[in-house]
Amino acid sequence: MEQQAEQLIEEIKKEFNEAEMLLKKAELAQGGLQIPAVNELRYAGQHLLRALSGTSPSELVDADDISDSDDYVSAKKHCLRAKYDAVEGPILFFLKQLQDFQEDYKNEPISSVFPDYIEKITNAENIKKQLANISSASRQNYANVVEGYFDQLYEISSRLPFVREELNKKISVDEKNKRYVIYGILIALLGILIKL
Repeated sequence: MEQQAEQLIEEIKKEFNEAEMLLKKAELAQGGLQIPAVNELRYAGQHLLRALSGTSPSELVDADDISDSDDYVSAKKHCLRAKYDAVEGPILFFLKQLQDFQEDYKNEPISSVFPDYIEKITNAENIKKQLANISSASRQNYANVVEGYFDQLYEISSRLPFVREELNKKISVDEKNKRYVIYGILIALLGILIKL
């Protein structure tokens, strides 16, 4: 009985620490604090304090009911939801960045600068579809899944500024070359007209 309570507390501690780490990652990636995740951790703390106040682990519940201890289970669920909420905002931000990038460079051969672009963008589209299928009531069940999505999309998003820079250089060179061709044609035509 006491061992089960301690195990549940260790699980809560693990989930809380992971949520806190994800919050830091998300804050660095997006440049802002994820308030919903912070609130979820606050709620987890409230449940944990309520469960711990005035009781020892052996006094909490009967041995058969430890997994159903409302405040402990609620604290764990809030930690899981905090993990989800910590990365959901940045994931949506990364997906928006990708959408903007696609729109900005829809007429450019992106693969020449970003060789695995098609694979990465296909993966991002699959992530978007998966997120659309997660209901708000079950988000804590997907905390670990969306953490993987965060990592995948962050990897793509962090490359976009460099790809943009290279594509803009390529566009600039192409436009300069087009002007040279047009100037050459005009000069040739002018030469022909002068000879006439």
